[in-house]
Amino acid sequence: MSKHTSPRNFIPHRGQAVDALAARAWLNHQCTSSPGGEEAAASLRHYRVNPENRNLALELPRAHARREFFNALNGASLATGGVLLPEGFIGGWIRAQSAVGAIRNAATVYRVGHGGIWNQPWCDGRDIEGEILVENRPSTPDDDVEFARGTYRLHRFASRSTRVPNSLLEDSPGFDEQLGYELGEQVARRRNRAFTHGTGVNEPVGIVPHAVQVPAASTGDVTLTDLKNLLKAVGDAHADPSTSALMVHKDLFASLCCAATSDVAVRFPFRDGKLFGLFPVLLNPAMDSTAESGKKTVVFGNFARYGIAEAGAVELQAAKETYIEYNQTVFRAVQPCDGKIMQPADNPFAVLVH
Repeated sequence: MSKHTSPRNFIPHRGQAVDALAARAWLNHQCTSSPGGEEAAASLRHYRVNPENRNLALELPRAHARREFFNALNGASLATGGVLLPEGFIGGWIRAQSAVGAIRNAATVYRVGHGGIWNQPWCDGRDIEGEILVENRPSTPDDDVEFARGTYRLHRFASRSTRVPNSLLEDSPGFDEQLGYELGEQVARRRNRAFTHGTGVNEPVGIVPHAVQVPAASTGDVTLTDLKNLLKAVGDAHADPSTSALMVHKDLFASLCCAATSDVAVRFPFRDGKLFGLFPVLLNPAMDSTAESGKKTVVFGNFARYGIAEAGAVELQAAKETYIEYNQTVFRAVQPCDGKIMQPADNPFAVLVH
């Protein structure tokens, strides 16, 4: 497109090499002033982009995302009711996962490109020690490393169907990011509970039910001896300050730090928020908050050995017609994921049981 050609008059031909600036100007014009603007970006897939501008293909969906955001019955490539994610939505979604996802923040997260089943190989050979080779002497017999695989069955975690007044969609700048945070927080909270207490049946394998159980010294309290026994219960390779941590409810953690008679009397050696000055503390709202009989209050372990497989795509569903009489649009967000303890035979986690 020359400097004398306006975006209105620029019509690329199929197979034509499209300059990035020309294509972007044409796309912006189509999306803002043409009734068929939602097809504008899709049509550019038929044209060749100059090699130095290949990233243009990633920018095109963002240029018209807000327009698509309001189209509850997006047609061509998405299911009925699906919409493209608005530009700020994913930023709010990611912030919510970090704010509420206590276990996810410390776990090993695998981004997979699809839902369904995903297999991850692992081996169980942590107790095998190498050797020093000596000339003219045979090496020791081989010790077999046991190889296995973990199967992740990605479960569809969804937010609640959320009704949003259309006036907010039309008149509130940045609302798409707020919507992403609110829906993402609902999903993150449910996922965190599953990662903590999940049975593995139609949900992830949670840490608490599948950790080594360590009996507490007494009911109603957590002692320093209890914390030392948790440390001893995990495998030798899982007391690593760079990946291991203590996980507890914030209310119980407050009682661990300070005695009931004085807010400044330190009961346990927490320095800089770390147990013994080595192991960080994860505050998990899904953990039991009281040390009553039968409660499982404190977890210690190597959180890098908790694997989470999550689909890279977040699906945003919308319905404009359901509450049309209230002038509201219903939104729901879905992201498949699964979680499990990797190499469980190594005892990477221990839990205190009262």
